[in-house]
Amino acid sequence: MSTNQQLDLNIKLHKIFDACKLDGKWKKRESSPHNYVALEEGASIVLELYKAKLTETFSFKKGANIGIRDSLIEYFEKDLMR
Repeated sequence: MSTNQQLDLNIKLHKIFDACKLDGKWKKRESSPHNYVALEEGASIVLELYKAKLTETFSFKKGANIGIRDSLIEYFEKDLMR
């Protein structure tokens, strides 16, 4: 794997939302109350933007870590299911 491919896998992404809902099995990490770990393949998060009337759903691999703070979600590109 080239260096460029490795860097692409480790990019942290951010999404802004008005409301979010976790679907599937997630566990809150004890070390940080704003972080969650996907306990199953395909666990997802549904984000809603009210003014734009937009709903986005992201599915994650088992073991993926996400952070939710205020109106922002953080996750790694490599953790998304393709």
